[in-house]
Amino acid sequence: MHNTWPPKLDRLSSELLLNEFESAVVFSTDHWQNAELELDGGKLGIVIQLTEGNYNQEARSRIRDVLRHLPVMDNRILQSCIDEQRRSGHHGRNYQNSLMLVTITDNIKVTLWYVGTGVNTEWDESFFKDENGNWIYVERG
Repeated sequence: MHNTWPPKLDRLSSELLLNEFESAVVFSTDHWQNAELELDGGKLGIVIQLTEGNYNQEARSRIRDVLRHLPVMDNRILQSCIDEQRRSGHHGRNYQNSLMLVTITDNIKVTLWYVGTGVNTEWDESFFKDENGNWIYVERG
């Protein structure tokens, strides 16, 4: 749980996530339309949509790409929570969160699913990969 406010950025390490990924057990509950795995001691789920039901090198490469960029994506969301708390003046517990799930759709969309650790809430944030291979945050509103 992350119960301090404001939170420290860089709470995720791509190096640690990538190392854990190499030995993770991959499973499917939907006849390999999606592959699933757990990282960070089971606290972070990863779900990837599979092409033609194949968990292959291409799927593993997509996961590695997302894991390499996940700390930057998470920092973007953490910073937006910090900024919103400062703007609104609400108590920091309203913005305390934990990343619980990452879904990877096609080759261009990643959705991060968060849960509140200070209040009962959950929400998602999306990133799309541009033509240069950069993950771009999708602003709400």
